[in-house]
Amino acid sequence: MLKNFYKFVLCLIVITFFAQCGDSLKNRLTRRLNNFRMALPEEIRIKFDNGEYEEAGRLLDERLKRIHSYIDKLPDDETKKKFIRGNYDGLEKYIKDIPKDDLEFNKKFYPIIDYECIPTFNGYQIVDFFKVYFKEKLENYEISN
Repeated sequence: MLKNFYKFVLCLIVITFFAQCGDSLKNRLTRRLNNFRMALPEEIRIKFDNGEYEEAGRLLDERLKRIHSYIDKLPDDETKKKFIRGNYDGLEKYIKDIPKDDLEFNKKFYPIIDYECIPTFNGYQIVDFFKVYFKEKLENYEISN
């Protein structure tokens, strides 16, 4: 009788563990999607949230191209790395003519694409990545639970 009780308790622990893992996946996906969304400029975030993925991708691609045009004007690789990472200390003379919203976007957006290992993606690919691997996955997760 005692052996059956231990088996029952062990089964409950295992079931609880696996139930927590499922919730943990949902939380991780939600957090990563929200980090992406919050790094986007408002106009792009609205397009993404409304399912206008092509337009969101186009706008994001334009913004990324603009950021890359600033990077191309920098004198050396070390300066370029600092700029890409949003570390503007010592770059004041190079960034004085860059709009503040572009600098802020770069500073918030780089950690997202770096964490997701997608720094070579264009705007369309980034939007598609977050749509397929996060937004749709979360929607399917909600339906299945």
